[in-house]
Amino acid sequence: MPQFETGEYGGHASLEEEADEVEEYETRLGAEHSLESRLLEVTKALERIQKGTYGICIKCGKEIPVERLRANPAAEADLEHNSQEGGF
Repeated sequence: MPQFETGEYGGHASLEEEADEVEEYETRLGAEHSLESRLLEVTKALERIQKGTYGICIKCGKEIPVERLRANPAAEADLEHNSQEGGF
């Protein structure tokens, strides 16, 4: 949770300042979750490289097109199977 700084109103930040801090916290929290998700995707891709399965769709076993891997090196499914699950 954000630490609210004391301000000129009775030793506390104004409600507007507190609202701004909460909004900033929520924005940063969303960015943190996005970065954690991406890190997990990259970690999985590195594991697939070590196993020798990188570039193979985890759904159908076919090769993922090079163009897709260039666009998203951490892709674990081809476009057909990725779009079925609402992924990128």
